[in-house]
Amino acid sequence: MSYKLILDKIECREEFLISLKYHIRGIAEYFYTTKQMEVEVGNWFWMASSIDQIFFDGIRYDSAFEMCSSAHEYEIDKNNLHEKLINELTLFLYVYSGFESLLNKLNLKNCEFRKGKINSATFFIKENFSIKYNTIPKYKESLSLLRELVNKSALSDFEKYFCLDECTDVNGVGIKVVYKLRNCLVHGDYSFPEPNEWFHSFPLEPEITKLCTRILLFSIQMLLIADCENPNNIIELSNSEVIERNNEGEFMIGEYDFLNYYHIKRMNKSKNQISLFQ
Repeated sequence: MSYKLILDKIECREEFLISLKYHIRGIAEYFYTTKQMEVEVGNWFWMASSIDQIFFDGIRYDSAFEMCSSAHEYEIDKNNLHEKLINELTLFLYVYSGFESLLNKLNLKNCEFRKGKINSATFFIKENFSIKYNTIPKYKESLSLLRELVNKSALSDFEKYFCLDECTDVNGVGIKVVYKLRNCLVHGDYSFPEPNEWFHSFPLEPEITKLCTRILLFSIQMLLIADCENPNNIIELSNSEVIERNNEGEFMIGEYDFLNYYHIKRMNKSKNQISLFQ
């Protein structure tokens, strides 16, 4: 499969989802509305969803830029790739920090088979979400696509984290994979990609990072559903950018319905007015 066909496949999957910005914003809206968690958790998602563009200039001090036409093309391609990647990495790290903040508030019990906060999170999903609810729409498809992408990239060693264990079922696997990405970044083990046609593997790191952010958001939604005391509880948002007003002009919706479906967009609707499937 060519690089272009891979990108087309990713874009096709995105057609069914609201933009990543609004997906993140929905989590912030939930925290600000329910008051079940302190607003500090929601602030991570609000700040992430408010980032429009990060400017990156990797050429300014590069003496090789004007050496020849090939060097010129290479440096421009690399700069564009790295700017795209830096934007996706920034969003990912903010969302991951929000995820960690949520875990601190939930104070989950340890999985008896494996220690650690991440194993506690996957075990909580396994024991409190998977046995009661269907998987979040588009989660499994996203996880499958992520596995396909990492196998075609320089991050192919991530493939071994797509596995089940005593603490983790399929709904928790996504957390294990994004945790690996987070560790690569914070421990300095991450290698920045080279542009397409200049290296032996496809530069899919921006797409992989964006997909990891999506999967982390799905995982957060599953954690929040599992933590609901009454999933049928009606929540009222003071304002919303991810759901429409009801017939009474209010942003009211069932807590489970919001957490399970708000990221899905209805076809033939304005991009600025995302609605839920009826």
